[in-house]
Amino acid sequence: MPRIPDRWLDYTPVGEIIKGTRFIAFKVPLKESFLSNVPIDNQLSCKLLLEKVPNLGMIIDLTNTYRYYDPINLKEAGVDHTKIMVPGHEIPLKKFTDQFAMAVNNFLQENADNDKLIGVHCTHGVNRTGYLISNYMISELKINPEEAIQRVEKARGHTLDRQNYKNHLLGISTSNDDSTAEVNHWRTKSHSSQASFPRDRRHEDRIHEDRRHEDRRQNYQQNDNYRAERSYNQHSGRDEGPRRPWVNFNDRGVEKPNKTMNVDNWRDHPEPNSDLSIVIKHKSRNRRQNFQQNDCDRAETSNNQQKRFFGRDERPKKS
Repeated sequence: MPRIPDRWLDYTPVGEIIKGTRFIAFKVPLKESFLSNVPIDNQLSCKLLLEKVPNLGMIIDLTNTYRYYDPINLKEAGVDHTKIMVPGHEIPLKKFTDQFAMAVNNFLQENADNDKLIGVHCTHGVNRTGYLISNYMISELKINPEEAIQRVEKARGHTLDRQNYKNHLLGISTSNDDSTAEVNHWRTKSHSSQASFPRDRRHEDRIHEDRRHEDRRQNYQQNDNYRAERSYNQHSGRDEGPRRPWVNFNDRGVEKPNKTMNVDNWRDHPEPNSDLSIVIKHKSRNRRQNFQQNDCDRAETSNNQQKRFFGRDERPKKS
């Protein structure tokens, strides 16, 4: 039998409608396999939830997992399901509050002619649920932070356990200035007065790494363009000599100072079909042939050694 979440039995299944909103908070409904040994008064499944809240129009799931229930049962009953995977114990990021507000606003716009409710739950339906509902009431409905928290706690029947959630909500301004809310968040009692905004080192490293890759790619592309243009000029009889700048860069993709192929470095890039070019080609060919011959000699020696080891050496043994 699957194990129910920790402290799930300590919370009431469903709260009341929050005053001045369409929100109703409850703890996460569980599959039937979770509830075999749970008292009937404290059980909550999708079927029981729809019986307790018949005019439920949408559910916003804030749990950071998919194992508790299957939302297909809700969709078959005509209830929309929105999943926002919010980690617990830490203040939800701004992207989660934006997703929550967008889902709520879209639902209210589509259901302006009815009174369907918006159900919100996390694991216990208290901390993450209370934080996001209160955040929406403060930011969108312009309700005082203390009043919003009080309404949510009264309707749910439980108080927010996470003091950092409350401190952040109390630091949010009811104005539309998001920067003020962020500054107030980092000036709450849980932080020192000299606290600064955290720096995402991994994000900065990824940016620098992307820039290095882009510089390296551009250098390769520039060299390829020079080679292609040079080859075209050679075949078309318009080669004016090696006067193009040559891009050099190290292993980290940092570009070195450009050097021009002129009289000073003509040995590095000789003219095609010149005496020096022919000599270099012959040396390269001879070196390649020597490598091939050495490889053949090594293979033959290894083969003979194996034959000698297994007693099948065809060469006359040394006396």
